[in-house]
Amino acid sequence: MRSHARATARARKSRPMRFILWSCIIITAFPLVSEAQYKGDHIPGFLGLESGSQAPPGLYVGNVVWVYPTSSIKNNSGHNVTLPGSLTSTADVILVNVVTNYKLFGANLGGSAAFPFIKNRIQLNSLDVNTGFAYTDMFIGASLGWHLKRADITAGYNLYIPTGRFSQGGTDNTGLGIWGNELTVGSTIYLDEKRLWNAAANLGLEFHSDKSGTNIQVGDLGTVEGGLAPSILIAAPLR
Repeated sequence: MRSHARATARARKSRPMRFILWSCIIITAFPLVSEAQYKGDHIPGFLGLESGSQAPPGLYVGNVVWVYPTSSIKNNSGHNVTLPGSLTSTADVILVNVVTNYKLFGANLGGSAAFPFIKNRIQLNSLDVNTGFAYTDMFIGASLGWHLKRADITAGYNLYIPTGRFSQGGTDNTGLGIWGNELTVGSTIYLDEKRLWNAAANLGLEFHSDKSGTNIQVGDLGTVEGGLAPSILIAAPLR
């Protein structure tokens, strides 16, 4: 009877984890159908491992370098637009993030700001862009972070400010000429009791204004980023 009770308890505890894993498999197996459109403010590729976790309370300053080479871009019908040659977009972003001990809805309250510089910012109406490094659109944001025994959860809001240079049809644009509002939600699930293996995902939903000086509507965008990996602990020798 005792072994049966223990087995039943283990099965109940594993149900939420099985549900999460099956949900990830279903999302991967059945991708959503979408159409190409103008690019939004969110640059994919910055979030990955533990993207659904908030850092411990403190002040953090970092620098991120992003390089994106391409030779073709899709138009709004989903067809490739062949460029005269290859185009490489490069960004260097200074990130400032603060996490406080102040609690809101049981979560730690945090804030962030990004000061980005970019070379050759790609957008649909300016494929022949050719600029040196220049200041582009910045963002400020607020976030909430919850920490559970086997999972972390985050929710946040980002405001993208059109601080970069933009003119319709210009070849020296460094910004997109739009205001952007982004809502984010993410989670990191720890797959074992020692919290060595984790699976994470972050969803961002963007809502934009018209491009400055035009009636071009970028439309709404959704971006999912995440990762699955183990944590490797390396003991440093004492001196």
